[in-house]
Amino acid sequence: MTTVNKLLIAGLLFGFSSTPAIAQSADGTGIFFGGSVGYVNLDENSGAADDQITAAGFTGMVDVDDTDMGWKAFAGYNFSRYFGLEFGYVDLGDAKTEVNLTAPGAAVSSAQSRTEISGYTVTAIVRYPFTDKFEMFGKFGGLFSDVDHTTTGTGSALTLVVPTADEGDENITAGLGMKYMVSDHIGVRAEWDRYMDVSFGDNNVDMWSMGLEFSY
Repeated sequence: MTTVNKLLIAGLLFGFSSTPAIAQSADGTGIFFGGSVGYVNLDENSGAADDQITAAGFTGMVDVDDTDMGWKAFAGYNFSRYFGLEFGYVDLGDAKTEVNLTAPGAAVSSAQSRTEISGYTVTAIVRYPFTDKFEMFGKFGGLFSDVDHTTTGTGSALTLVVPTADEGDENITAGLGMKYMVSDHIGVRAEWDRYMDVSFGDNNVDMWSMGLEFSY
């Protein structure tokens, strides 16, 4: 996460947190903000590298680590008790792929690839309150992603661990969650988010998280 991103998030949250602490209106309108941490599955698999190894006439092993911890910060406005708009920044961690090859009659070569995913989100949020304290919600919108790839290693394996370039894209995101209000202004929030067709592999990235939502 760059220094610029950190400053943007800090400024956004400070602006909302410095708003006068008035009670949320009876119709549920008002500002909300917060943050969550959780488990991320980046949906990488060894299939593409395995196919490349076979096609090139090599034998070898592919090891993929596609789970990590992630976090997000969000802020938005509820236009009614049932509908709001949410903006956020999400860090989806990274996936690691290691390839070890043995070419016929040649020495072993190896390469390691790391893919880091983060981005900004804009989502519509629909809330359904069951009681004054408990609600479920759904989200749908877009992710403006930033995907960083790095590859290191030696020998022929380098040509089989792709890509090595960075990219950015616009992706669809959707999610479901629930919130329980522990006080007039603080709620505990648990949710699942899916970020679709992210990175060169068009992978669906899932994040299960818990956090706090502050409303005013």
